[in-house]
Amino acid sequence: RDKAFKDIDSLQPHEIIELLLNFSIIRKNTNPIAHELIEKYGSVSNVMDSDVSSLMQVQGIGESSASLLVLIPKLCEIYNKSRCAEYSKIPNIAEAQDYFRILFSTTNHEIIYALCLDKSDKIISLIKLEEGDIDTINVNIGKILVDIAKFKPTKIYISHNHIVGGKYPSDADITFTDTLKSKLMNLGIDLVDHIIVNRNETFSFKMSELL
Repeated sequence: RDKAFKDIDSLQPHEIIELLLNFSIIRKNTNPIAHELIEKYGSVSNVMDSDVSSLMQVQGIGESSASLLVLIPKLCEIYNKSRCAEYSKIPNIAEAQDYFRILFSTTNHEIIYALCLDKSDKIISLIKLEEGDIDTINVNIGKILVDIAKFKPTKIYISHNHIVGGKYPSDADITFTDTLKSKLMNLGIDLVDHIIVNRNETFSFKMSELL
């Protein structure tokens, strides 16, 4: 625990799991359990992305410990959304990039969001549109338009994250953006930008003249 407070980035994967298990398993050496979890699942994120029943198959992991590990990513998502809630307006692309960088800072799977604004750039709503990779998920443009239109925004930002690879858009990203912009225009909604987040880097379709 002291090591984590001093320099959490120095912790090895098994040490991160060991640290968390110490909050749910009292007066027991959790190091062997942590090693077994990392060996079985391959990484910290894979451990936390597992499910309670699977984790409980590892000797020494009870329901409380399994629940703690699985809840960490969900709590991180709530934390990020809470930080983003401090934004009341998005007056420019730079602010939008900061907003989405915070939103995706601990996300370990791909998500597509729409940020709806009124004519004064005030935030109306943040909508989770799809989960997965634009290249592989079945993006339902019709459903996306319905989800966005019900908030009656004047303008929106679209953003999604890349877990692997770089920040640059794929052909599917570009096609999706072009189609969505055209459909939104018919509804009188301006697609201000599509921002891709990769770790701490961002890519702006608008600033790259792709929008």
